Order: sequence, then C-alpha cells, then structure tokens
Amino acid sequence: MKMMSDGYEGTEFDMTQGILAGPYRTPFRVEGGPTSMGDVPRGISIFRTLYSTITETGPSQSLVWYAPDTPKTSVYVPLDHRVASGVSRTFSKGNHQEFDRTAAWWAFGFVNNWMQLNYEGMSEQDVYPMMKEWQDKIDAEWGEARQLDPKLIKDWQMHLQEQLAASWWGLADRLVWKYNDMSTTTPNVTDSSDGYPEWYAKMIGYSQDVHPIWVQPVPRPDATLPGYVASTVVLPRAWDESAEQWVDWAPLPMCPLPDADVDMGLAATAPGALDTGLLAGLIALVAALSAGVGASVGFVVGRRRGERSTGYLLLQ
Repeated sequence: MKMMSDGYEGTEFDMTQGILAGPYRTPFRVEGGPTSMGDVPRGISIFRTLYSTITETGPSQSLVWYAPDTPKTSVYVPLDHRVASGVSRTFSKGNHQEFDRTAAWWAFGFVNNWMQLNYEGMSEQDVYPMMKEWQDKIDAEWGEARQLDPKLIKDWQMHLQEQLAASWWGLADRLVWKYNDMSTTTPNVTDSSDGYPEWYAKMIGYSQDVHPIWVQPVPRPDATLPGYVASTVVLPRAWDESAEQWVDWAPLPMCPLPDADVDMGLAATAPGALDTGLLAGLIALVAALSAGVGASVGFVVGRRRGERSTGYLLLQ
C-alpha cells in the first residue's frame, strides 16, 4: 500500500522537492501545458486518479483492496471474493459533474484538493495520521472478520465503508475551518498566518524589495535545504524528433559531462518493445497464479486528460 502512494521521497526525484512542489511541498503536479518543452516525473498517485486496487490472491482466499481517488491520500478497504454485492451505496457512486456528499469518492477527492493549500501542514498534522489510524483499524478488524461467514463479512464490509466515508467527510469539514485564507486555526489559536517557509524564502531570493520575484533553474539548491538529495543520474533536456535521439544532456553539479562515445545504458528501445524486467515480472506473476501460490498486484486507474466528463459508477 505504501508503494502505491510513493512519491520518490528520499531520492533525487523526490516530488515534494523543487520549485514545482511549492512552499508547502505538494507531491502532485499540474499536467498539460507546453509538453513540447519538457515534462515532470510521473507519480504513482496523480490528481486524476479515480481509484486504485491491490489484488491479493491465494489458494484459500482472494480479495481486492480498494481505495477511492488517489492512493496518496486515501484508505484501502477489503472486498472479499466470497461476498456478493458487499458494497455500500456511498462507495458505489461518483460523478464529475455533481458534487455529492453522499459519495465517498467525493470525500476523498475534496480532501486531496483542499490539501493543495498547505499540503505539508495538512498531511503531517491531519490526513496522514488519520489514514494510518484507519488502515491500522481495518487491518486489525479484517484479521478477525475474514474468518466469519460470508453474510457477516458482507455486513462488516458495508458498515466499514459507511463509517469511513462519514469519517472522511468529517475530516473534510475540519480542514476547511482549520486551513482557511492561507492561515491555520486551532483550538488555542485563531487565524495564524502560515507564511512562507524559511528554506523557500531563501530559495527564491525573498527580500525587502517588494517587486515581483522571478526565478530561474540552478544546478542545485543550498546544501541546507531540508530533504535535498544530490543528483547522481545524468538526464537529457530534450528529444530531437528528426534525429530520433535525446539531446542537451544536463551536467551534474561538480561532475563533467560524459564523453559522447561512453555507453550510458540508455540505448533507444523500439516503439512497442516490452521492457525485459517488466516481462520477467509478468511471467513470474502468471507462474505464481498458475501454481496456486498467493500473490499481490496493484493498479492505479485514472481518467484521460480532456476526455468527455461522464458519471463514474465506481463499484457495484
């Protein structure tokens, strides 16, 4: 489950780092724009994720762990294969064109969107602790519930889903009053301005000059930047369509560019070719399933950018 919400934290590709993460370190990125100029890392969790699943198989029992919206800020609930229609109404609906407080999917989507006002603050103080509390509760209860009769498992599943949805709407309401107008309100302090973090102010050249601040890329930030991991991988800045090759290789800080004839392990792959590592993984998974050995596989499902908006019946 942690893998599904990973944002490459602690690596040189950490999505909570850099100017695009903003002062409050969001791991999410705005998509679209001038894609011919460049791109951003593709996170496992993205804004337009509809839901994610982790399928657990085995000779005695199989189930799907389901999380509405993006897994970075969601909670997984088990759906046992022995239970027919064990999904509550709140987990079975969701439409992009209608904000619906009876839909759990909207509760998780709203919380994630509101978090972009101060992602670091809300994630550390409110959302991540609540995610852990719920996931630990579900894991503990499921250890006992899975031994029950399927009818009782169905009742437990549906009650759990309704409880979780109500709890997440409560969290959504709390975040609205706690993080309002770019300030934070607690039982002891009302409307305390969040301000810009010191590391961010230093990075952008914050000063007494009140003119607009403009920034440009630098090879590396100040060494005191919290969480900074130095680059170790050389990557190109552009793709030459006519030559069909990567160009404008960026030098690493304090490191020379590699010679042109040095093999960098980045040989072009023909369009449609399947990565051998991925192929080996798929073969291993199929072999495990065929042999009756337990296995798990996760999927993240999202909508395409710009597609026609429709209602999504999430579960049934």
